[in-house]
Amino acid sequence: MLLDSVAEQLAELRKKNGEPHQLRVLGMDPSFRNWGYAVGTYDVESGELHIDRLQLISTSPTKSKSVRASSDDLRSAVVLHGALETVLEHYDPLVVFSEVPAGAQSATAAKGLGIAVGVMASCKKPLVQVTPNEVKLALTGNKKATKREMIEAAYRRYPDAQGWRTREEGGAVVPVNEMEHLADAVGAIHAGIATPQFNEILAVVKGMS
Repeated sequence: MLLDSVAEQLAELRKKNGEPHQLRVLGMDPSFRNWGYAVGTYDVESGELHIDRLQLISTSPTKSKSVRASSDDLRSAVVLHGALETVLEHYDPLVVFSEVPAGAQSATAAKGLGIAVGVMASCKKPLVQVTPNEVKLALTGNKKATKREMIEAAYRRYPDAQGWRTREEGGAVVPVNEMEHLADAVGAIHAGIATPQFNEILAVVKGMS
């Protein structure tokens, strides 16, 4: 199913632009309250990855006491789903790389996890799953990397990517802590392009050339 979908997309790309050498890819760090996106291009010939754009979609519970919690959850889910649809339509990635949220310490967290997974299930592009350890290892070389180490590694690699939020610290410009979700999305791409699934996709691309 994954390769069939990719092959169909590649055929369309060839009709529009000739042989595709730059593949658009998307990394996601999904969650109910903060959903990170990283849009990149992968060069088939050189194997180089460039991150073009970063985006953070945040939802917050309403402070209005007249709104039911269930209605507010639905509103947040609509925001997340709409954002995913918009990103996919605007950037049209060939493939999406993402962790799948797992584990919850409370009923509230479990509810948010379920909503995030449900939104992911609506993704209309081929989705390659990666694990948290794979994401950390691919970006930093350390599967036990801290959130701050992930942010610093992503920013160091792609300081010119649009979407970073920064602050001054000790005379230097550094990303704010909320950028952990964008860093994880970047890491998802790095982990994704190392998977057997992506190697199969590359084989399809090269076979169609």
